[in-house]
Amino acid sequence: MKRAIIAVSVGTKYEREFTSELLPMEQAIRVAYKGCKVVRAYTSTKIREFIKEQYNITVDSPAEAIIKLLRGGYSNIIVQPLFLVPGIEYEKLEQTVDDYKSVGRDISLSLGKPLLYSEQDIHEIAMMLIHSIGVRHGSDTANVFVGHSTMHNANVFYYRLLKLINSSSSTTFLTVIENEPSFESVVDEVVSKGLKKVVLRPFMLAVGGQALNAMAADTGRSLKNLFIAKGVECECEQAGLSGYDVVQEIFLRHIIEAEPSSAYV
Repeated sequence: MKRAIIAVSVGTKYEREFTSELLPMEQAIRVAYKGCKVVRAYTSTKIREFIKEQYNITVDSPAEAIIKLLRGGYSNIIVQPLFLVPGIEYEKLEQTVDDYKSVGRDISLSLGKPLLYSEQDIHEIAMMLIHSIGVRHGSDTANVFVGHSTMHNANVFYYRLLKLINSSSSTTFLTVIENEPSFESVVDEVVSKGLKKVVLRPFMLAVGGQALNAMAADTGRSLKNLFIAKGVECECEQAGLSGYDVVQEIFLRHIIEAEPSSAYV
């Protein structure tokens, strides 16, 4: 039985973002599943078209990747989303997988979970943010993680993570762009605790230009400027989450969970 894993992300137009944030996760999958074909797919049509036009590089959509693998004789396929939460993009991917599940009796096509799904996932990420990342600075420094916003009910996963963080740390915070928990609320909370310095970090797997501007731009109502306006010293980091061992281990676990009888490793 020929086996394959499709690593699915929204995608990126930028080489820095790809090589430092998406590629490490793909490489971790390839190392863990040496006997398995690993391919890449992007959900964003605009990004796929941009890459084709600018660099003459073709990246498949999830459906295209599935079709190519099926035509190549791969009968055991796991689609692993490199998403944070089970939001809109995950639901679309779930529908795509469902559409191709019935192509043949001998075909096994399954979908893995995003980074934050189970209570175990949320606990492991919370401990990583507090003890592996936030511990690098002193007790007088706030560590604020900035995630993407979503109007989907999957926003509840951010609150579940925040609840655990709040119960375990007084200097670690989480906010999202243009939604709740808002920039203004996290600024007020940090100021109310008398913390005089803050380190802003993306709570994202891949960090695009718009997200960086919302977090760290020198102009406008960026989170950085909101803190500076309150007299809080502000430092910004740009790296996403993909390079952290805990993040990679969770995604690898979700691949195994997608097919309990897996013999990849």
